[in-house]
Amino acid sequence: MNKIKNIVIVEDEIIIAEDLRITLKNLGYHVSALFTEGQSIIDEIDNIQVDLILMDIMLNGVLSGIETAEIIQQKHDIPIIYVTAYANSKILQQVKKTNPFGYIVKPFEERELHATIELAFSRENEEKIQKLQYRNQKRLLEASLAISNVSNYNEVIKQIIMQTAILLNSLNTQMYIYNEIENIYVNSATDEYPTENDYNIIEQTLNIKQTNTTENESGYYLSIPLIIENRVEAIIISKRDSTLFDPIELTMINTFAN
Repeated sequence: MNKIKNIVIVEDEIIIAEDLRITLKNLGYHVSALFTEGQSIIDEIDNIQVDLILMDIMLNGVLSGIETAEIIQQKHDIPIIYVTAYANSKILQQVKKTNPFGYIVKPFEERELHATIELAFSRENEEKIQKLQYRNQKRLLEASLAISNVSNYNEVIKQIIMQTAILLNSLNTQMYIYNEIENIYVNSATDEYPTENDYNIIEQTLNIKQTNTTENESGYYLSIPLIIENRVEAIIISKRDSTLFDPIELTMINTFAN
């Protein structure tokens, strides 16, 4: 089930704002807040759930919608769509500087509003993927350089674990290496056998031979097999106590692992 998106309305005309709220509700969105002044949303934005902002340009108070958007964008990556009765060239030039996710001129049709919002969410998702790709490419380059400068086998293993932890934003990362003599995977740092929890995760990963996610009472886990000549030589297990792995992040991790 897709998460219901939270939309904030910034509109100085109450009747229009209420009509917009009803329309958004009928389209399946949740209006988490409604403001008539720019300063009000700036003051409250950290205290509300917001996935997208519908912003009028002419507002009550000192700040215009464009000025409000500029201030919000200094600290937040939130899609903003302008909903306004103004469309002259001067206004459009000012709007362009804020790189909005859409611009709707009043009056508008419900289907136009819906299409603009959905396209904004689609663009936001694509931009997140691009940013994550760039970030992870940089991390992978740094990891490769760090590992390539190590010649000792044990130090290589430590570097792999450390760089994987950095890549996954996790401080709780373990690597289990296959012990051919005992036919079991042992902790690369301590030579100890895996805990029952880690053993179960290792078994699941061996069965599918690909990156795997597991959720249990202990937390959220990501396991990555290191496969050499069709054999799983090692398995990295990364734990997060309370934060699920984001679907976009998992896409990039799969690319890294495979």
